[in-house]
Amino acid sequence: MDFAEKMKDLFGKSAEASKVAMNKAGNAIQEFSDKTVLKIEMNKLEFQKKEAFEELGEIVFGFIDSLPEGIASNEKVVSLKEKISGINAEIEKKEKALSDLEGKASDK
Repeated sequence: MDFAEKMKDLFGKSAEASKVAMNKAGNAIQEFSDKTVLKIEMNKLEFQKKEAFEELGEIVFGFIDSLPEGIASNEKVVSLKEKISGINAEIEKKEKALSDLEGKASDK
């Protein structure tokens, strides 16, 4: 085998190895991409579920006082109702403070 044939054989093997490596890399990238898309879609669905639970919770919160005594007086329900009422009071205080600050800023 002369030098030219050896070089041709070497480049042929190199090209084949590159092709195999590129196929493996392409498959790995595709698999990573597929997994990433699925994870993003799952996170999106989890967020939608959380939003639906929040909306449901707000509706149920409005009905707590009219629920049957066993449910309305449930320790956990009462605790959460008090917690939410406290948070709502804090939000109102912050909104008033913000409104006062904005009022002062517009007076200047």
